[in-house]
Amino acid sequence: MIKSMLKRNACKFGVSLIPVIIVGVMAPLRSYIMQLLIDSESYLDLLEKCFIAAVFSIAVFIFEWISKKQQAAVVRDMEKDLRDQVMYKLFHISANQFERKNLAYYLSKLTTDIGILLNDGINNIYDMIMQFVFIAVAIVYLICVEPFILLIVAAVSIIQFGVPNILKRKIASSRKEYTEAVEVYLDGVKNDLGGHKVIRTFDAVKQALEKQTKLSDFVSRKNESSSKTLYWAQALASFVNNGAFLIVLGSCLFFVAAGRITIGEVVAITNM
Repeated sequence: MIKSMLKRNACKFGVSLIPVIIVGVMAPLRSYIMQLLIDSESYLDLLEKCFIAAVFSIAVFIFEWISKKQQAAVVRDMEKDLRDQVMYKLFHISANQFERKNLAYYLSKLTTDIGILLNDGINNIYDMIMQFVFIAVAIVYLICVEPFILLIVAAVSIIQFGVPNILKRKIASSRKEYTEAVEVYLDGVKNDLGGHKVIRTFDAVKQALEKQTKLSDFVSRKNESSSKTLYWAQALASFVNNGAFLIVLGSCLFFVAAGRITIGEVVAITNM
């Protein structure tokens, strides 16, 4: 479905990638600007570098704003496209097929599922492209500064990317369970609110509220379980990132002691 959406919106999507790529190039260069500031040789040199840093920061802000603005517009068009597709299909299936699923199922498709698809699909594509460009620029920079540090960074990066991916399937499974729980909850709410008059007539309010309490508890627990899985993955990723940072920093300081790189380059490398 994502591929078909991208094909239909290929032109807008392609244009929106231009500022994303520019930001991807400029982002790691901010570290290089920090290097220039730290390694300034005189007050005049420092003032010149400060002016360059100010102009660069403004440029980054402008391109980030443009990229996010265009990304939001593309996601808006794709969201409308998705909803139109779903509604088109719903009104072109037979009544028997339509009645196999309850209304809550279709409402979930039009809201929760589309939201997940856009957030986890389209928005992630933008992030992945920006990160790819960022990595490419960072690799070129590290090769120019100290190739051995690039090897160290590559080793710790494999761990950084590998560890969170172990929990990727678990996160996807827990989110799917939560989505299904929301469907069950909405179905129960629809049935009880739809039978509001009958429930009041037969004095079944207590039973209906007890049922809704159980449904609410059920969906809340599924949400809690999904959140715990996500938070565990985030905590693990943070731990791995901190460890990777310390390894890279220690390696850089070793090369400083050997006189192969400057303190400004250390700051730039660790910041990347």
